[in-house]
Amino acid sequence: MLGTLVAVGLSSALAQAQVQQPEVSPGYVRDAQGRLIRVDFALHDRVTVDLLARTAGPGARADQLHVGLALKHSFGVDFPAEEIWWNIRHTFLGVSAMVGDGQLGLRATLLESAYLRHDQGAVILIPANVDIGIPAPFDIALEYELLAVELDAEAWALSMIDFANLAILIDFIRDPQYRHRLAVGPLTAYGIARGTQLESAWTHYFVPMSGARLSYGWETASGRFALGAQLQCVGEARLIGQALRWQRRCSTGAQSEWTLLAINDSPINVLLAGVVGEPREQFEPDVRLTWSVSAGLRLSFPGDGP
Repeated sequence: MLGTLVAVGLSSALAQAQVQQPEVSPGYVRDAQGRLIRVDFALHDRVTVDLLARTAGPGARADQLHVGLALKHSFGVDFPAEEIWWNIRHTFLGVSAMVGDGQLGLRATLLESAYLRHDQGAVILIPANVDIGIPAPFDIALEYELLAVELDAEAWALSMIDFANLAILIDFIRDPQYRHRLAVGPLTAYGIARGTQLESAWTHYFVPMSGARLSYGWETASGRFALGAQLQCVGEARLIGQALRWQRRCSTGAQSEWTLLAINDSPINVLLAGVVGEPREQFEPDVRLTWSVSAGLRLSFPGDGP
């Protein structure tokens, strides 16, 4: 009798403990041992640090090892009354070191951002006594980068400063979650680079809205796998000393990212990424197509989640 009562009591306590077990957050599952495993990697509400090691293949930067770190933050903002949804992405203080060819270089970017706007109505309203609606079957994206610096670490000398570049894109696919994109639009940029003829000379380059960017992107619903491609061509004014020269420049590339796994009960994800593209100075002599493969970790901060 006593044994029966004890068994019933233990069964009741176990059942109560199972009932009181905390609910699993969206995007996670709990295994048989009670451990949380992340299965969804949303585009928004993310705060992560990426640590990547990269090796490059033939071209202007062959045989180089790149080690990088970046803080990333993205989130979504809804305006239900206006039927507008924003996805905002920031990359802060991206830093990478390049080792190879007997050289050591550093690159740092203060801020890289994308503001992606989806409008369910596909109409631009002009306020008036009677509002005027203009059909707009596209979404709008604003992409910009502020203060990217390249440094020759051996000589401790600056080799390039990109002060700013800005692209205003229209997206024709109009995916409300921005997991599928096809966007095109103008761009502008300004920066300086150390000249090749005189060590102390600097070349100023300016793109006065005379460039264009075409971007394509696709991502799985879980966010674990993503593909992207980009084509960019500009008409660029270069000021070398007091001589002004106008030239064209194009670059193209494709990249992919795969989150291989999420480590149980830990804010760590293992990444594998690949890039195929052309270097910046496409029209310089003896420039070939390059590729690179990266592997690394993505560390999540508290509050990160789908």
